[in-house]
Amino acid sequence: RLKGPCRMGQACCACESGANVENLAKQSELFGSGGRTVGRPCEFDVLIQKDGGASLGLELDCTGPDMPRVVDIRPGGLIQEHNRKGAGDETVQCQDFLVEVNGVAGDAQAMLSQVSQCARLHMVFRHPLMLEITLTKVRDSFGMELTHHWASNSLMIKKLHQDGAVETWNKIYPGMQVLPGDYIVQVNGCEGKAEELLSTVKLSMTVRFLVSRPCPQKT
Repeated sequence: RLKGPCRMGQACCACESGANVENLAKQSELFGSGGRTVGRPCEFDVLIQKDGGASLGLELDCTGPDMPRVVDIRPGGLIQEHNRKGAGDETVQCQDFLVEVNGVAGDAQAMLSQVSQCARLHMVFRHPLMLEITLTKVRDSFGMELTHHWASNSLMIKKLHQDGAVETWNKIYPGMQVLPGDYIVQVNGCEGKAEELLSTVKLSMTVRFLVSRPCPQKT
């Protein structure tokens, strides 16, 4: 059951069909005053020495094949200890992406192997770009295909359908486009397991999405 706010392999997909949009000005009424940016990307390094079997205390979501996403930081772990000593922009936070471990990047499973096998870790984390947008379905669809891991607490946007609600949003708000590879991490202000998020998306005509993107650029 979804709560707000709350905490919450084989991928599953959910397809939605798009609809033709003839008039962007008229369609813009579906999106109210537009969305907003609630987080900006920033990369930073974290050096960890694991002694005596100490745990990082880090829960990661590997829905995306390229980089794991931080979904929980457990008390008493080495990451929490790092956060106590670090500056605000260089503390590991939920929704951050792990982009490199000991020089290994672009392969989530290979990075996890480094984390589990190596005592000394040089990790690069990235605060994501976070967008909050509100969409209304067009012909009972948001016009996107979603995928998720069964144990995940996010939905990854796999594909956008031509002339669907999301593609229309992108035309109206080119500075806040939603793209394949983005993660949906909240639905109507609520977090939850992927299946719960997906159920809310399917049952709702209008949804406020919080979208997380592992933006490639540094700031």
